[in-house]
Amino acid sequence: MAGMWLVRISIALGIAALGVAVSFLVFGGAPVDVGVTQVYPTPGPTESVPLAPACNPVTSTYPDDTAIQTLADAVSPPGSLRSLWIFNMGTWLGFSPQYPQVSDLMKADMLDVLFVCVFDPGEFLRPMT
Repeated sequence: MAGMWLVRISIALGIAALGVAVSFLVFGGAPVDVGVTQVYPTPGPTESVPLAPACNPVTSTYPDDTAIQTLADAVSPPGSLRSLWIFNMGTWLGFSPQYPQVSDLMKADMLDVLFVCVFDPGEFLRPMT
C-alpha cells in the first residue's frame, strides 16, 4: 500500500533477553534495512526483577562502569522506561531515554541502587550474583 507508515519492531535476544526497539517511518515503495549495531550481553545467568508502574528501587549487579544505556536496555517491555535515577553523594543523577542528551547519569557500578521508573508493569533483567 502506498503512503506513510510508522513501524515499531521489538526484538528479544535469547542470549540475554534484552530488548532492542527500532522505530522508523516507511514511505510507500521504499526498501527498508534493519540491523542491530550493538548487543549488550550480560555476564552469565540472569534474573528478572518485576517492576511496578512507578519508581522501583533495584540493586545493580552489573559490573562497575556499566554504561547507563545497557541498564536502560535491560528494562522491558521496550518503551516503558520513564527514567533511571541514582542518589550519589547528596545529588540525584538521572537518565531519560526521551532526552539522553541532557541526562547526567552515564554509568552505574555494581551494588548501586537504581530507581527504575516505568510507565507500565515490566521487568528489569540483571546478572545473577
